[in-house]
Amino acid sequence: MNISSHRFKYHPQISVSIAYFAAFIGLGLLVASLGPTLSRLADNTQSDLSQISYLFTAKALGFILGSLAGGYIYDRIPGHPIMAAMFFLIALSLSLVPIISVLWLLILNMFLIGIFVGAADVGGNTLLVWLHGQKVQPYMNGLHFFFGLGAALSPIIFAQFLRLTGNITWGYWTIGLLIIPISFWILCLPSPERPKVHQKTTSKPIMDTYLLLLIITLFFLFVSAEVSLGGWIATYVLESHLADEASAADLTFIFWFSLTIGRLLSIPISTRIHVKYILGVDLLLCLIGVGLILVWPTSLKVIWVGTGIFGLGVASMFPIGIFITEKYLTVSGQITSLLFVGGALGGMVIPWLIGQSFGNYGPVSLIWIVLSIVATAICVYGLLMRRI
Repeated sequence: MNISSHRFKYHPQISVSIAYFAAFIGLGLLVASLGPTLSRLADNTQSDLSQISYLFTAKALGFILGSLAGGYIYDRIPGHPIMAAMFFLIALSLSLVPIISVLWLLILNMFLIGIFVGAADVGGNTLLVWLHGQKVQPYMNGLHFFFGLGAALSPIIFAQFLRLTGNITWGYWTIGLLIIPISFWILCLPSPERPKVHQKTTSKPIMDTYLLLLIITLFFLFVSAEVSLGGWIATYVLESHLADEASAADLTFIFWFSLTIGRLLSIPISTRIHVKYILGVDLLLCLIGVGLILVWPTSLKVIWVGTGIFGLGVASMFPIGIFITEKYLTVSGQITSLLFVGGALGGMVIPWLIGQSFGNYGPVSLIWIVLSIVATAICVYGLLMRRI
């Protein structure tokens, strides 16, 4: 009786976690799709790089709205029907990306994708925390490992379709077809309940505004670093005439593959080493990676190595930020949405700035901007360590 009761309680928790992992593979496939296809989308819409960079802006604006709305909704109604609807709409909108030939329509579609991704992303992270509570850290690292896995597979899919068909259409359609079953899977599972906060017994403050602002700032910097290098490195080598389209997509794969390996390694490491030390090493790796590319900006081999090191460094920053928030603050849908808004602002402003800089200062401006982001993140990290 006790054994069967234990299994009955345990099995749904694992099933839900696996569904979230699958969902974040889908999100990773989507998020990494823009980088290796940016030049082709510019050709489809007959626009230049400064114009096509507004796709990042539109997607990030949508992500902000989706995150805020999702944070409000998840606190009030069961989360799985919302997540399921978002993934279905993601698949539908994604299928339209390669066949839209008008820039403003593509920007509008990317804005809608951002809304759906923001709501789904906030939901997955918040519901996972509610599902596992204080034991969430390895699961959170696992969740973002599977995101990285999807992101690593995305450029492979596009590189192969570019080699086989010469276009990106089937790459986007394949990702959309892979996402649809995830929607129905999540819909069939019970939604985790929001934990009740007992103010007299918990040792965590419900709100520490300064700490929350520091964490939001770090999310801004983490996401801007990840999206900037991951989204523009393929264009960097193309515009520098160092590689063709398929090889540039392979370089994007190196970034996301390194990020995935870093998240996989962070799962056992985080159980033995305090996250503040892991985050410090992460920032150092990012500094080394971008520094190598800056010193040898035209060496494709060095760019591969630097991109790989940077991917390892940025890998566990996002899940560590979620864990720090859970450890020192009381996580709610609204708190999670604020973190994601900070990240979305980083994913909106900095990639757009890079797009404008490409035309005015050349591809090397990407490396200088990413270096500035990492240096600022190191300073904010120091302030955070003093606070906690």
